[in-house]
Amino acid sequence: MPVILRKKVLVVDDDFTNVALLKRYVVSAGFDVDTAYNGKEALEKVAKELPDLILLDSIMPEMTGFEVCRQLRADERAKKVPILMVTGLKTEADSLQARMSGANEVLVKPVSEKDLIDRIRAHLKSTFR
Repeated sequence: MPVILRKKVLVVDDDFTNVALLKRYVVSAGFDVDTAYNGKEALEKVAKELPDLILLDSIMPEMTGFEVCRQLRADERAKKVPILMVTGLKTEADSLQARMSGANEVLVKPVSEKDLIDRIRAHLKSTFR
């Protein structure tokens, strides 16, 4: 019987409640999840094991999600990993800044479980590798 590898999503947010909620949504949809609570930790985790998709908060201490996005897009290994910025920022300028930083899509908090999973699946095209 072939081994089925589940796709891995990295959830990055400095708010523990947001991480727990997003993790619950993603796990219940059948994906593996790793978490990071700041941008530096996210970059370290990506360097160790490349996720299939990243859910990234925009406003975090020390390093913003925009900075993380730019660094990932400059990294040859990680530059094609889909990044969905999940943010409380709601203006068109914020959305533009996220896209200019390299985010594939911007989702405004609070995001529903269905919308989040639909967007993840659209970017990954499948639940499995």
